Order: sequence, then C-alpha cells, then structure tokens
Amino acid sequence: MGEQPKLRADLLVFDRLETGGKRRIIVKDPVSDKYFRLSHYDFRLLDTLNGGLTVSQAIEKLRDRGYYYETAAMRIINKAARFALLLGTKFGTWQYQKELKRNLEQARRSRRLSSVYFWFIPILNPDRFLDRTLRLFKLMANKWPAFIVLMAAPGAVYLVVNGLWKFQHVHLFFFNRLNLVYLWLTIAFGS
Repeated sequence: MGEQPKLRADLLVFDRLETGGKRRIIVKDPVSDKYFRLSHYDFRLLDTLNGGLTVSQAIEKLRDRGYYYETAAMRIINKAARFALLLGTKFGTWQYQKELKRNLEQARRSRRLSSVYFWFIPILNPDRFLDRTLRLFKLMANKWPAFIVLMAAPGAVYLVVNGLWKFQHVHLFFFNRLNLVYLWLTIAFGS
C-alpha cells in the first residue's frame, strides 16, 4: 500500500438516512458503476486521507478532533483500497482504473449483444390461453383427482401382476428382429 493514500476525487458521495434512523454515506464509483455503503466513522477516515498525509498522520489528526481509529484504521483503508476507492494503492492507479473501465465496457457490450436472443417478440401471448385453461387445470389438479388415483393404484398393481404372463407369452412376439426392422423403417419413412 502507498505511503500517502488519497480518496478519489471522482467519487460521488451522498448522505442518506436509512430505515431504522441510521445515517449512511453512499459512495458511487462512476468508473465501475458500483455503490458502497459506509458509516460516518469509516468515511471520516477516508475523507481525511488527502494524499498529503500518511495513514498515521491522518489517525493523529482525527485523534486531535476526538475520533479514535487505532485498531480499525487499517481494516477500513484495506477494504477501501480493494474496492479502488483510494489512490496511491495498487488498486488505485490510473492503469488499474483504465483497465477496469475497459473490462466493464466490454462486459456491457457483450451483454447488449447477447440480449438479442432474449428480445420479446409478441407472436403469441400465452396469458390469454393460460387464463382460459386455468379453470380446467384447477379441476384436474386438486385433492379429489389425487384421491381417485390413490384409490385406483392397488387395482392397477393387481392388473399388472396378473397380466405379466400375457406379456411373457402372448406379447413377446412383437419384440423380435423382423418387427424391429419394420418399426425402424416406419419411423424413418413415415416422418
């Protein structure tokens, strides 16, 4: 991390009152189009970093005003540096910002081009059909048809078990080589 970090001048800063009565600082990064929520405590330290002070000098300056940052200062500064909110750090160089902006513009272009496949083309509106058939669906998908299926299940199992001998002796002729060839020819030329 650099000796004298500085809060970026191009950041847009808003003071907002959130639900619950807490005040938060909202920082918008115009390069990445990201928003960051900071407490007044965190933002006060970042705002003190003006490029002319080291981190320890900024902590001393804030201590003179009655704010204490000894334990939290490096956590706040490292987090802000990772999000590229500070200049003078490895993430706050103009090369990094330029590369970030180029990558974001390329991602936006890619999203725009891929969104062609998701255009809405109003050929058929399914809402009308679904509204009309909802009554039929409700008629078939409720507890009574499920109850009827459960009542018929033992009978179906009984018929399957009793009909196994038919399958083994009577219907087995269907699954021979000649019928398989006829089936393939029918599928191939019947389509």
